[in-house]
Amino acid sequence: MSIPKYHHYVPICHLKGFTDSASKFCVYQKNTKKLLRNQKPDNHFGQNHLNTHYEKSGSKDVSLEHELSTLEARTAPLFERIRKISNNVFKPQLNYEDKLKFAEYFYNQFSRHPDFFDDTHSEQQVASHLAQFIAESGYELTSNEKAQMLSSDEVKRIRQNAIVATRRTTIQSTIARLASFDFAIAYSKSADLIIGDNPIAHFIQTEQIPFNNWMPISLRTAIAPTFPLKCGTQYIELSKQQTAEINFKILEKSSRLVATKDEKVLRQITNYKKTTT
Repeated sequence: MSIPKYHHYVPICHLKGFTDSASKFCVYQKNTKKLLRNQKPDNHFGQNHLNTHYEKSGSKDVSLEHELSTLEARTAPLFERIRKISNNVFKPQLNYEDKLKFAEYFYNQFSRHPDFFDDTHSEQQVASHLAQFIAESGYELTSNEKAQMLSSDEVKRIRQNAIVATRRTTIQSTIARLASFDFAIAYSKSADLIIGDNPIAHFIQTEQIPFNNWMPISLRTAIAPTFPLKCGTQYIELSKQQTAEINFKILEKSSRLVATKDEKVLRQITNYKKTTT
């Protein structure tokens, strides 16, 4: 099994929906406020060894990354089909298999971000729990053994492995529950959507933005669970204002990067002032 080093937290099959005819896009870095033009998706929205489990011997287990790649391969054809049908007159219903694929992808996307576990798996928390375990275990350890177990490198290894194990945990009942409901597919006729390192725009449902969680999957297409409604596949045309609201929410919730084909869209959205009614 090959050892991939760079692991995407937003997959290539998702990012390609926001590229130009040369398969490139513009990237806005939130921390530096820099706009990078003509970027390949291969080089962004990822991190070295994000999903790698480190053995004590130093060997690397990347089976989670391979599992996620398999999930992406199952989802990519569905994304392509939705991108093509969203602006057609004929708008078919998504079947249960389609909904199950998207539900699994949607569910996993929440925990793939590198910062997702910072609040629950910080190095300080891991070191504290490890020290408590050593103190309460009853094992007789030398001072050197304790120091080795609590060393910075060992704490980082344990933290990384705990995150990988948690990210790997899938609650199938939750996925099945999500897939039992229907989905809305939105098409933006007048403006481009953006993708962010947090690719889901969460709203408190309003008349302006129907449904709560929108995931843009291309420049003009987004998809959302209609939970708790079972109303068949809904097709919605987004206004320019609604598109701007989704883009702003993606920018607001993303901590690292946002991207899209046209740099003008990124310039507009980074200067966008959210209006309240």
